[in-house]
Amino acid sequence: MHRWLIIILTGATPDGATMISARSIYKDLGYKQWRCFEGLIKRAINLIKNGIEKGIIKETKKETLIGSGAKRKVKDYLFNNDAFNLIERLSNGYKLNNCYSIRNETVLLGLLKKYCKKKGIKVNFQYSFGTFLYDCCLNHKIFIEFDEPHHKNKKQKNIDNRKDKYVKSQGYKILRFNLDNDIVDLILEVEKNI
Repeated sequence: MHRWLIIILTGATPDGATMISARSIYKDLGYKQWRCFEGLIKRAINLIKNGIEKGIIKETKKETLIGSGAKRKVKDYLFNNDAFNLIERLSNGYKLNNCYSIRNETVLLGLLKKYCKKKGIKVNFQYSFGTFLYDCCLNHKIFIEFDEPHHKNKKQKNIDNRKDKYVKSQGYKILRFNLDNDIVDLILEVEKNI
């Protein structure tokens, strides 16, 4: 019998259903580091938010012991049964080097390429426009940029602002995505703007 079948259940949904603590199960699902498991949770949240999967995931805090008996509150998530089943399926099907990233630019671009091919949308990667280089351009109408962590620094933000202003001044749209976005988010925005 798996240990996660005998986990501590905490919290409840508005209808009284029991919720499962993410911190109580992540190691039993094969994760050594919380940050890797949290990436998987964020993917599950995106799938639920976009109506692809069912479930409830609530962010919460959990008190934990650190060092010499001191206590600290850390981030935790509570899952209902549907969300737990989704998390379990994701952990079994998408494992890569025992760590799940939320997404990276290369993965998103690869999935976007497949989607565009199926829909007959012309896609140009690393598209040069004016003096700037953009991650992607669709049908010569929509520019897409992926904001990986380095886009948070001040210098890169200034460059991104100039790129956005230039594209808009030429009458085009720009869509920006960060690594919390999944391919579903990207496709929904593309469909709204194409």
